[in-house]
Amino acid sequence: MPMKKYVTPALILLLNIVFIGALAWFFLADSTQQEEITLFLANTVGTWGYYIFMTLYNVVIVPFPNDPFIAMAAKIFEDIPTTIFLLTTAACTTSATIDYVIGYHYGTKLTKFFENHPRYDKCMQILNKHGAFSIGLTAITPLPYSLLSWLCGIAQTSFWPYIISATLTRAVRNGVVFYSAHALLT
Repeated sequence: MPMKKYVTPALILLLNIVFIGALAWFFLADSTQQEEITLFLANTVGTWGYYIFMTLYNVVIVPFPNDPFIAMAAKIFEDIPTTIFLLTTAACTTSATIDYVIGYHYGTKLTKFFENHPRYDKCMQILNKHGAFSIGLTAITPLPYSLLSWLCGIAQTSFWPYIISATLTRAVRNGVVFYSAHALLT
């Protein structure tokens, strides 16, 4: 069925369009609407809801980075910026651990899935060249963070250098995004 191969990319594109539209609507809304939205989200989701969302978002391979969510959190939780920055970094560390364990234990099955991913070869080249520290490169490149995390587990790289690198590089990236957004939006 030739149509089947177009369904997943079409759905991903549609979800990205809806997501970008929602972000644009939020940032283009007047300040009264933004206040109502942020109060609703802060009261309903709360800080632990944000942590759980960021963890789950980073576990799956999403073609869109989590930076807009970090920027929105800077506005939503503007009164506790350090707590939200630490929760964001903890969520990235938790998701990096989950991704690594998934790759480590289900590597054979996942390799068949990833071989079809358009960036699989590039990720494996980086992983072979830089080992566990290659996860740090995803903080400054458009390569999917989860994909390389899973591949670190599949390749059974050393866990502690991997998790330290993942935590430090994500903390730097999250800090730049979060505190820049916090300064601009609050």
